[in-house]
Amino acid sequence: MHIPFKSLIHCLTSLSFLVFGAQIVLAQEDQAVFSKIEEYVKKSYPHVKVTREPNKLHFDYKIKVFVGYYSKDKMKVPDAGGIMGDITVESGEYSNKDKHLLSVEQNEGVMSTLKLAPYNKSANNHLVATLYFPTDTSYEFKENLKAIIKSYGTSGLHAGELSKEELHKKAQVESQKDVSNWVETSTLQEQLELALEAMKRHNWEGARRHYRAASLIAPNQFDFYPKYYDACTRTGYWGEAQDVAAKLVQTSPENERLFIEKYADALVASRNSDKAIEVLRRALQLSVDGKQKTRLYHALLQIGINKHDDALIESTSEELLKISPDEDDVRARLVEIRKKKKS
Repeated sequence: MHIPFKSLIHCLTSLSFLVFGAQIVLAQEDQAVFSKIEEYVKKSYPHVKVTREPNKLHFDYKIKVFVGYYSKDKMKVPDAGGIMGDITVESGEYSNKDKHLLSVEQNEGVMSTLKLAPYNKSANNHLVATLYFPTDTSYEFKENLKAIIKSYGTSGLHAGELSKEELHKKAQVESQKDVSNWVETSTLQEQLELALEAMKRHNWEGARRHYRAASLIAPNQFDFYPKYYDACTRTGYWGEAQDVAAKLVQTSPENERLFIEKYADALVASRNSDKAIEVLRRALQLSVDGKQKTRLYHALLQIGINKHDDALIESTSEELLKISPDEDDVRARLVEIRKKKKS
């Protein structure tokens, strides 16, 4: 069948208009959520660097290269007072293997990561947001940023930030979920089995609650506490993790050596800096491993930096350089503090 040239041009023009028109509408919707994220991040971190592409947004501030406590891999992470995030728009619903980990904050030692993937049904697209939080990131910032991201594809996109009262109420609900009924109606073994089953499904919040119930049923049994601690850290319940670790290190000298660093991690994350300094110093007394000592001194040094405590920074830097003399940034900071003292 022969199609006249003018008719063919007309058809192609119409098709092009429809295709590009749909792209423009989609791009405008994507850019709207990007703009909302960018606006809020810049409000909270005025010096943040933001880069945007048609379907991507990246922001970072105060980034450093760090060797993971547990993975031992080098990674770029936000330093104290910093932030980092990657946002992309992709076609269809999110279907990667880590789908079960969405909306669960994962502890990485010096920071935590959070992945969200809200779906826009009308456009058949999803937004993938990977967020990186140092331990001093405020609860308010996290919750407002999550609310903006989760609003993608909904009428809530233009909603305002959560009020202080809403944030406080949300925090209370999350931290005080009742497990008293489980304590009254089940056995220790049942709660431990339910906790293990939840962990197998990567349901860390469920595991945390079942281990909490188990601790109330058998307050003097501590063999499940390492898993309880892990469930607390994976869900960001650092205050509860702190209590769990405190009990662990008190059970025996062996457990003190094994878990005192985790106790320190929880204290740092929950901003209990004075107690963290005490526990880190005790951990240094117990440690015989050079790499572990280096990590502990770095944690102590970071507290000194956060507190603007020159005496703590100076003493910690001196000790750190004895076992790790190649750390030029530590040496430079020490020189700077000594110059300030002389002046």
